[in-house]
Amino acid sequence: GTKKARKRGADPRLTPAQWQAIYEAHEGRCYYCGTDGPMHMEHMIPLSRGGTHTADNVVPACPTCNLSKHTLTADEFRERMAS
Repeated sequence: GTKKARKRGADPRLTPAQWQAIYEAHEGRCYYCGTDGPMHMEHMIPLSRGGTHTADNVVPACPTCNLSKHTLTADEFRERMAS
């Protein structure tokens, strides 16, 4: 719930309107692979590693990328994808 998310460092300030703007800015495509379709709200720096639930840390990601990223940062995940 919300208390657990706050305890992990999540910031409740990301609004649905901000998420919609981020999604539209990425044209409904995955931040990592560019595919379209259903998207997850993905934290570039994972909450478990001190990331925040704010607009500057959230991007759309396809389920495949989001679920394979685990607790990597966006940079770490992109490096792994490139190798």
